[in-house]
Amino acid sequence: MTNRKINRPVGRVVSVYLVFGLLWIFFSDHILLYLASDQEQFARFSTYKGWAYIVITAGLLYALVSSTLKQQRQIEHSLLISEERWKFALEGAGDGVWDWNLATDEVFRSGRWRAIYGYAEHEIGHTAQDGRKLMHPEDRAHAIEDIEAYLEGKTPTFVSEFRLLCKNGSWKWTLSRGMVVSTDADGKPLRMIGTHTDISERKYSEAQISRLAPLRCFDRIA
Repeated sequence: MTNRKINRPVGRVVSVYLVFGLLWIFFSDHILLYLASDQEQFARFSTYKGWAYIVITAGLLYALVSSTLKQQRQIEHSLLISEERWKFALEGAGDGVWDWNLATDEVFRSGRWRAIYGYAEHEIGHTAQDGRKLMHPEDRAHAIEDIEAYLEGKTPTFVSEFRLLCKNGSWKWTLSRGMVVSTDADGKPLRMIGTHTDISERKYSEAQISRLAPLRCFDRIA
């Protein structure tokens, strides 16, 4: 869609240029012969014709470049607004946003993401590998399996739960969800966007229930 929008003004200007060029080639000399009264005047008019062609061609090229750049700025502005909206929507729910470039392994982590775990921006590296180093050793392998299964198309969605190390040394249970938003011509994932949600309280409640369950069964038997 984006390329199509950019190509429309380009196609219009190129079409106009081709039509103008053909008309110029086929009719300009005939018009000069009609206007010029002698060979000297024809030569002078031919010089003017050359300069006119340069000026008109420059105008068409200027229209092409300015129209294309204007279209690109509008598209970039629309994309920026759209990106700000989804980030606001996600972070408004208390989630931290991550944006992963799979080709370079670079990861953008939002301010809310860092706030959940207590880190400043310069305290975390900007790659997926840096994030994996913060995972609990007991959870890391499973989390990597979850992401690889999704990227390989074995699972329809990416959802994974693991513990992540906070700056203060504590661990927070995290629900990570994400989806591929960009692929290459062969369908290979290029970019993935997702969220981290702090589910520590839920995990704590589940652990409490698990500990109390045997006691309740014992009370019933007794």
